[in-house]
Amino acid sequence: MIQFGDLTSPPMAWTVFSETYPDEAIVGPVVAPIEWTPGRQLELVRGNADVNDAIKPIPNDQPKTGDPWLIMPAQGDCHDYAVSKRARLLAQGWPESHLLLAECEIRDTGEHHLVLIVQTTRGDFVLDNLSPAIIAWEHKPYRWLRVQKPENPNYWARIE
Repeated sequence: MIQFGDLTSPPMAWTVFSETYPDEAIVGPVVAPIEWTPGRQLELVRGNADVNDAIKPIPNDQPKTGDPWLIMPAQGDCHDYAVSKRARLLAQGWPESHLLLAECEIRDTGEHHLVLIVQTTRGDFVLDNLSPAIIAWEHKPYRWLRVQKPENPNYWARIE
């Protein structure tokens, strides 16, 4: 399970996103981690694959503050994939307190990357546009920077 560190500022793009899509930034109740079942696993695999297939990848060539995060655009970058997967799972009834956006750095390139982490009774798993596999967060080859807090999506923390 992710160990949350000190609070840190959210990405500026999150702040703009939450003003554009206010329903995505609602603070809901913190509930127990999602029960890992074959049905839930299938929802994650399908959701990851469907969003990865639906959005045409484009490079992120805008400064971090100028790159809007969009839900289900025709083309987009990692931010768009991550928020689209989160929105899809929220629409399917998954609790927002365990659908956490996380920023990491790809070790080989140093590029910043946004993914969705889903907290379950079997651990914390990553939905990533760079892979069709749903993998435990600690097995991803990333340097983890910050993640949303389960108590409030507008609060972000460092990852210990």
